[in-house]
Amino acid sequence: MNTTDIIPATVPASHEFNTIAQNLGLHDFYQNSLWGYCEGDNENGTVSSCSTPTPMYTFDPTQIFAKELYAGQVVDIPTSIQDNLNKLHTATQWMFAMYIVGVILAFITILIGLTALFTRFGSLVSTFVSFLAFLFILAATLVAQIMFVIYRNVINGTIVQLNVSASLGTAMFAFSWTASAAALVAFFGFCFGICCGTGRRTYYGEKREDP
Repeated sequence: MNTTDIIPATVPASHEFNTIAQNLGLHDFYQNSLWGYCEGDNENGTVSSCSTPTPMYTFDPTQIFAKELYAGQVVDIPTSIQDNLNKLHTATQWMFAMYIVGVILAFITILIGLTALFTRFGSLVSTFVSFLAFLFILAATLVAQIMFVIYRNVINGTIVQLNVSASLGTAMFAFSWTASAAALVAFFGFCFGICCGTGRRTYYGEKREDP
């Protein structure tokens, strides 16, 4: 979320300040993530600080503004944006829970997957667990993609009069979709192990020696 020019430059000599946002006590940009948010300024182009990692974190720009604005400074944010963000609170909790369950199932798949080297039953169990891991990771990725698109559209469409804009980062989604693809590959790999595994077999037709 870019807040560099959060209010039109109607203040005299506003060009003398680094940014209008800094003049109000805010930072130039805020980066929302799964566990919290980070903030920084365009002056150095890097993140200056991050919030404490919090499970089930929900990004709320109105609370951030209220906490960081200098005394006497006010930024009126339309009520509609808060109403829309409140609707995303439940989706955020589901997304976080599905990511955690997906990661746990992926770890269990690695442990159980070792049994697939010795028995087809191990491949069968690993296939089932890997399929669940794929479903949870994929579902979390879809929810995240849809939810953050809604976040972006709400901010861009609701508080555009304050010169606040939002955009989607690519690193998180690239990582999440890659994880979904990897979970799918693992599932098909264990499926292959069921029918063509290298577990212990009994071969028939071998020549037997008489005692």
